[in-house]
Amino acid sequence: KNVYCSVELPGVGETPVAIQVTLPDQPDCRGGNFTIKIKFATKIDMSCLEQILKGTGFGDVPQETLVLADIVVRHFPSLRYTVAGRGLFQKPTKDSKHVLSPFTEMWSGIYTSARPSNMGLVLNVDESHTAFYQAQAVLDFMVGHLDLRQGINANYSLRDSDRASLEKQLKFLKVSVVHQAHKRQYRVEKLTKETVSQLSFDVDGQRMSISQYFKKQYNYTLKYPNLPVLCVDTTA
Repeated sequence: KNVYCSVELPGVGETPVAIQVTLPDQPDCRGGNFTIKIKFATKIDMSCLEQILKGTGFGDVPQETLVLADIVVRHFPSLRYTVAGRGLFQKPTKDSKHVLSPFTEMWSGIYTSARPSNMGLVLNVDESHTAFYQAQAVLDFMVGHLDLRQGINANYSLRDSDRASLEKQLKFLKVSVVHQAHKRQYRVEKLTKETVSQLSFDVDGQRMSISQYFKKQYNYTLKYPNLPVLCVDTTA
């Protein structure tokens, strides 16, 4: 990962320097104490860009300088809008929503790029559209994807082919948990072949299933004991 700074950081040179940082919990990542290593990589010449902004120069601008200009221009918008690739997208309102499928919708946004010109530095803005998954319960997603028009009951179980198809669609998507006081988001890795009643692990020296753990820890009775477990990346 690259970090850009307008001034030289004291004590940071070509030898990596370890820095201790403390980050709070966020919806999509776990907080805590972390050690990061930072070192000087290169110095980017901004003089040619400064001349263009002042109107006193025009010519080729190094690509790394334009990349930095793009990062600066996109920084604050990226805190407000959803970033997907080089695009910035805004979640549509209920009235402006364009549904593409039972579980996808179209979002509108912009694509920006900073470019030098004979008029100075200009910002190229293009309209952009892309598909996003609709926010919905994973069970609703499963019902829609597998076209289970009759719905599911407590005894419902997945065939191996359906489980593989559902896993392919869910992999790398972000899901939010609702059984904890603090709302957290995780990225899906896979679905287990075992069900929540079959899969077990050790808790304080006692072997228990996923169903038993949720009942003991959260006083939740899982409604669908024959469905697989959603495995997520807890480090993302």
